[in-house]
Amino acid sequence: MSVRALFCRLALWAAAGATSLALSATAHAATTPPGKRQVCAYSQNQTGMLPAFAALVGRATVDCGMVYVDSPDWAGWDSPWFLHYSDPNDNWAGWVAGSPANDPRQLIVNTTLIPSNLASVDWRAQGAAGDFDAYDQTLAQNLVSAGLSNAIIVLAPEANGNWEYDYIGTSPTQIAEWIQTWRNTVIAMRSVPGAHFQFVWTVNNRVPATPFAGYYPGDDVVDIIGDDAYDSGTTGDANDWSEVSAGVDGIDALVAFAQSHGKPVAFPEWGVGVRNTSNLAGGDDPAYVNGFAHAIAANDVAFQSYFYNHEWETELQQGAASLAAYRAAFGDGGWAVGADDGENVTPTPDGGPASPPATTNGQTAATPAAASPAAPAQGVAATASAATAGGPSASPTPAAAKTPAAAKTPAAAKTPAKGGTASSRRHGARSPARSRGASRRRRPAHRRTRHARRHR
Repeated sequence: MSVRALFCRLALWAAAGATSLALSATAHAATTPPGKRQVCAYSQNQTGMLPAFAALVGRATVDCGMVYVDSPDWAGWDSPWFLHYSDPNDNWAGWVAGSPANDPRQLIVNTTLIPSNLASVDWRAQGAAGDFDAYDQTLAQNLVSAGLSNAIIVLAPEANGNWEYDYIGTSPTQIAEWIQTWRNTVIAMRSVPGAHFQFVWTVNNRVPATPFAGYYPGDDVVDIIGDDAYDSGTTGDANDWSEVSAGVDGIDALVAFAQSHGKPVAFPEWGVGVRNTSNLAGGDDPAYVNGFAHAIAANDVAFQSYFYNHEWETELQQGAASLAAYRAAFGDGGWAVGADDGENVTPTPDGGPASPPATTNGQTAATPAAASPAAPAQGVAATASAATAGGPSASPTPAAAKTPAAAKTPAAAKTPAKGGTASSRRHGARSPARSRGASRRRRPAHRRTRHARRHR
């Protein structure tokens, strides 16, 4: 047995008797989820796109936005671009600071676990050993200083996909090191005075190579459990929602897993896409939108964020039935969110109805005139007792939380081997000093959820 493997195994064994230590080391004043079922959007990293999205979907405002951090180096990772731009359209710290007095805005920061220049080194072992703690603390300090102490951090999402450079890995040793690196990141960030972040552990829908329980970092470091679930990579017919919800490691299983851990659910990325043979998207698919809405209405959901870019933006704009379904469910007063959607504004006159629409073959029928309770989830676990179906298997207990030591000088990043793609994951930077997009490995076209989709 290698020294590293022994380290990881001993760490996992030690955790079984360290529950109290873990809890005391990570205790913090966690904020309440940002308005149950809050309506959020990825607006191409531009604050100015949120009003346009809100107008499209029948809302007076959308005050919850998501940005991405995907830097080639630590300098851009721990001092992210959205804190520095003078243009208000790019300065999300300024956007949050400008919140109305009665309606605080919520920022979701979707970030990789490491910068991309570590992809070719043994970064999991370094992270598990605490070599990145100082960078993690610096990121937290910068967020707190910028007035973003309540940011929601979607940390290393979709790491079950081998197209990600912060992938969990393949061997038990790599996965154990990935878990400890994730834990160390959260613990280090929480140790910064004034930090009240919530951390979201997010999977890519229906990528069942590793069961959820096999790489779950632990209840003490996870606040919300998320699922990125697009209407893509399916058969492209009326069964799309059933595939995404009831498929192996689909939404049903994810909701059951979250319920078994007492955690709320979130959907940091989802959308309906223009139908084509490369992404296998469903096109104008109101059944998918309604399925998602039923899942959100029936469960403890912290937030859902529509990915308003590329084919997902185009289809929502041009797909009349999908847009009508979205407006009915998530517009002001929509039946899937109602008044409990994190907003504190007067609904628009043309906001969505207060009751779920009837559907026939996936087509939205006429809106009922009177309000009625949200319909039960269709194909999604709605109560904790439903967690037995598609529930998690036994998992190794994660390594015990540790109290971060004083910040030390992190190990220097090694120069990565040449190669990879030149494609930007989200969109090109407007300043050469702060790249908002970095290269990622290619994946099958229908799995482009953290790569080519985000390039503006």
